[in-house]
Amino acid sequence: MKFHRHYFIIVMLLAVLWKIAGATVPEGLTIQKDFQPGFGLSIGSVFMIDGKAIVVHDGHPNGYEIFKDMRLYQKDTIYTQNPGRLLLNMLDGTQITVGSQSHLTLNQVSVIPLKNSRKSFIGMQRGKARFNVRKLSKFRQTEFKVKTQTALIGVRGSDFFISADKTKTSVTTFDHTRLEVLGLAQPQLPPTILQDFQRVSIAFSDRPSDIEIISQEEVNRLKTEYQFSSKASVEKDKDIEKDQSESKNSDKSTSDKKSSTEETSENKNADGSTDTTTQSPSDESLNNDASEQETVWMPTQNIIPPSDMIQAQAPDIQDIGTSIETIIEKREDIIDNQIQQFSEEIHEESKVLPSFPGTPPLH
Repeated sequence: MKFHRHYFIIVMLLAVLWKIAGATVPEGLTIQKDFQPGFGLSIGSVFMIDGKAIVVHDGHPNGYEIFKDMRLYQKDTIYTQNPGRLLLNMLDGTQITVGSQSHLTLNQVSVIPLKNSRKSFIGMQRGKARFNVRKLSKFRQTEFKVKTQTALIGVRGSDFFISADKTKTSVTTFDHTRLEVLGLAQPQLPPTILQDFQRVSIAFSDRPSDIEIISQEEVNRLKTEYQFSSKASVEKDKDIEKDQSESKNSDKSTSDKKSSTEETSENKNADGSTDTTTQSPSDESLNNDASEQETVWMPTQNIIPPSDMIQAQAPDIQDIGTSIETIIEKREDIIDNQIQQFSEEIHEESKVLPSFPGTPPLH
């Protein structure tokens, strides 16, 4: 009897520990059915979901169950359950595969084309995730960082995997990757530089471990388990091209009409008739020009194209000066006419203006 009682207590303790270890969603969080968007512009979307996951907007007391094509917003916090896996497409072109029982926060994801800058900062409290950070060579300022409980990972353009909890972080790199890993316990130490097929571990209150070389078999296993969808990249690029073509069309609608009129030529034939032809660039040349440009996925909200902003700038300083001179001349003419009219009225009524001391009176 005593043995059965001890066995029951051990089973209950194991169940409680298992529940605590697997719990990633805050206790008592209310899940709403009707999704409400977060504040500001969207910074990404959910391309794929397998299992269940919850998102909580910044400053909101309730959460929402994540679904396919859901929009994500600044400072959204994501909790994946068991099972629960997500594939996220972010504003800066990054793809993130989030594993089960993970907890991360999208603190900042921003792209500013006018300033040629990209800045992203993601907090990963626990779990497993693979990051495929897209290289944006045309951006002068680019910064992408992932912070865990024990490490800060600085990224350029890379493909890597993170496994983290409260006491330890493990960072594994794949091909074409360069990372800077800094241990939060001793931030004064220089960062550890990771390149292709390497791994480093950072424990709580300890410096990063020695760099470990990863076998190709393990890399392939992780890539397969946390693989990205090529379809996601293709559809994302299609959306980018669609957004860019729509902005081009809206920006150049007036100029296209003018150019089509100017390009219409009237050529006289031998019989004296006129032949009007309109020339337009071929679709192939437009596609080649679009493919040469580097694309950045932008949110679907209405955004003023850069060209429209340039056209909306203040007029040239010479035009301002000319318009000011014209206004001054008109005002001077009005004042002269008023003085002349007033003078005539004075002489007609034989009035004499009062004079200042020392000034001869008017006749």
